[in-house]
This record gives sequence, C-alpha cells and structure tokens, in this order.
Amino acid sequence: MSTGPINEEADDTVRSQLLQAFTAYRSQPDHPKDMATIPPTAVEGLTPGALYYAYEPSTDTYWAKATFEATPQAKQDSGFIGFQDGGNTAVFSRTGDGAWTVSYIGRCDLTLPTDVVALWSLPSHVDDPLCR
Repeated sequence: MSTGPINEEADDTVRSQLLQAFTAYRSQPDHPKDMATIPPTAVEGLTPGALYYAYEPSTDTYWAKATFEATPQAKQDSGFIGFQDGGNTAVFSRTGDGAWTVSYIGRCDLTLPTDVVALWSLPSHVDDPLCR
C-alpha cells in the first residue's frame, strides 16, 4: 500500500472552507509579511481550474493550493493591489479534521512537501531567487 499523497476532489464544503481561510488570513489588519490586505468583499471566489487538493496519509495531512479571483469592483479600485504578484494564491494545510491554515501566500510552493509538488506536477521553485 502506498503512503504517498493522493489527489482528492474538492467538494463545495472544502472550497468554501478554503475561501473562508483565505479571506480571514488576507483581511487581517496587521497582515503578515507586510502584504496589502484584501477585504473579504473583494474576493469573488476560486479561480476556475486553479485548485489542487491532496491527502498525505503518512502524516494525516490535507494540502491545497488555490488561486482566488477579485470581484469586478475590486479589479477597478485599490482593493486589487493585494491580488498582484501572487497575493491571490495560497497554500493551505490541515491535519485530520482540523481547520485549514494558510501556510504560504505567493507563487512559490516552499511549504508544500516535495511529494505533493510532484503529484501535482507543479514547477519547482527551489532555484527561483524570488522564492528564497
């Protein structure tokens, strides 16, 4: 029996939980890494085709990577700045039935286990100077 990660299908509940975790994280007034905040009302939802979801049995951990879209209104005002430069992409994890936590914001996947990156056939950012 394989103990490597397994691709999962994200249902509406998982999608909703990821959206909620992203908006809660990005709307913090004292946001980590000095990124521009994104008010929850500026997030339209998940970008179609930009959600990865897997389960790693050896650690009982679920992993997700998702990109989010700005509302049409946010695209027209300063609310859009937080979506730029990868600010609309997040890596999430949760153990067992726990809550989703955001482990990384941006284009780099440094917090994802290498076997999950390989499962999803994502490009490696290890050698990218912007990801160090």
